[in-house]
Amino acid sequence: LEGSCELITVSGDLAFMLGSIGDGQRALEVVDLSQPELPVMRGSVETPGEGNDVIAEDGHVFIADADAGLTIVDVSNPDSPTLVKTIATPGRAYALAKMDRWLYLSVFDHGLEIYDVNDPQTASLVRTIDDPQNAYDLNIDSGRLYAARGSEGISVYDLQDPSDPQQQGSFGQLLSARRLEVSGRYAYVISLPSSHLLTYDLNDFPDVSLIDHHVGKAPYNQLQVSDSLISAAASTECLALFERDNSGVPTFLGTVEWGSGWSYSSGVAKIGDTVYLAANSGWLIAVPLGDSRIPLASGWSPTAGSIRGMRVQGDYAYLAETSDGLEIFDVSGLG
Repeated sequence: LEGSCELITVSGDLAFMLGSIGDGQRALEVVDLSQPELPVMRGSVETPGEGNDVIAEDGHVFIADADAGLTIVDVSNPDSPTLVKTIATPGRAYALAKMDRWLYLSVFDHGLEIYDVNDPQTASLVRTIDDPQNAYDLNIDSGRLYAARGSEGISVYDLQDPSDPQQQGSFGQLLSARRLEVSGRYAYVISLPSSHLLTYDLNDFPDVSLIDHHVGKAPYNQLQVSDSLISAAASTECLALFERDNSGVPTFLGTVEWGSGWSYSSGVAKIGDTVYLAANSGWLIAVPLGDSRIPLASGWSPTAGSIRGMRVQGDYAYLAETSDGLEIFDVSGLG
């Protein structure tokens, strides 16, 4: 690849990576993963911003492109991706969520912007919800948009009219919400800078109940929720695992620690009965749960550089690295 890789998303057989290509220039690069053991660079296009979040869907890539605003790239021809447009925003574009034709973008110090991207060529801003409190993460589930707003907790919007979200309420104002995952009637929230994982029951919304509050050993910075497992990766040398049953309450299984000097986690994903963790300092770690469900790290693989992000699909892990581009690992035997 031409330079560093700092964000990555995988859609089908294609990986879309954002990073620096030198001399202050940044680009979106497209890699064909149809043969993961032999990835092929298909095309690239320069982008104007630093990229905080990315979504790939229906032949287009949408980028929360920091100070540049919202960037849209046509990737329908992977060999020749084309910059469709960049829409300036009044502040730093940070987090994205998408439902059908509607794209939701958090803009620091200004609020939430809603775009009609049904035709990306003519994508336009249709509404702004003013709110000076920054939204660090966005999540859509069951017709509602959830925004993690730091000390303001989680704001909840009704998407009955997706072009005109109406705030229904908020919850979790006691701690600083930075990451969230909503799954059915339960919301799982990471609160920073403390190492808190909070579980909320949304069944009687707007009456929201805090049903579990776990305090870990170190501040969490990554969260992944599957049907049966919650993985919370900490900013320093540990991964906490929780079993999730029908009650929604996480049962703490244990913590995997990988030693000082390995830096913070850049991504976490669960495939089958194995959790994969990307450590920023350059390690891919496999944690097989096994029959006992007690986590023990048993697979370790060094990477070429510092890791910024990770996606796992099938038997392969795709790692975005700041100095060495994209690395692909066959993780079928790593655990």
